[in-house]
Amino acid sequence: EKILENSRFSLLDGSWQAALMQETISVTDAIMFVENIEKYAEKPEYAAIYGAHLGAASHGPVGYATLSAPTIGEALSTFLTWFHIRCDVYKARVSVIENYVEIAIKDTSNSQVFKAFFFEALSRALEVIVTFLTGHVPENRSLIYFESNAVDKQLLLEQQFDAKLVFSASQNKILIPLSVWHSPSPLHDPVSYDFNISQCEKLQQTQNASHAI
Repeated sequence: EKILENSRFSLLDGSWQAALMQETISVTDAIMFVENIEKYAEKPEYAAIYGAHLGAASHGPVGYATLSAPTIGEALSTFLTWFHIRCDVYKARVSVIENYVEIAIKDTSNSQVFKAFFFEALSRALEVIVTFLTGHVPENRSLIYFESNAVDKQLLLEQQFDAKLVFSASQNKILIPLSVWHSPSPLHDPVSYDFNISQCEKLQQTQNASHAI
């Protein structure tokens, strides 16, 4: 009930249950839920915990395309490109910086609380995808830069993540070693990859059509 505080949903009138049946909620509603969770969560690192449970297979065609991509890097790129279908609150820029691939995440929600939540959850979710595909935590560690100083949870976050964490950074970004990025994925399935990419494209077209009405 606390999560629904000040929202347009209620457990009493069935509006929340009806929203769950639709399987989608607006960005505005999601922001309010996260802001409520931020107030009442018992564990400050709740976003990282949430991200660890966002298995790629739980995202339909987006997840299946991710898991069947040719390389680890293409898997992550696929996820970042098509996750917009499920959560359109960010822009991602991928570039090569010396021996790393840099993934810079720009928030579009205009909520500082949601911005911090989303990047923390997304970063952990991407780590889980890499570990799942490689079968182990890569020896060559990634770097994750948080804009937040996270003064109340730095140690807790370091316990949740495999990467080396940097706080009070100028930008939310993830640096993944090129050696990991270019590693072939043992789950690569070209038929499944092409099929699920086509499904993602159809979902995107459907969303665009509905927004145009």
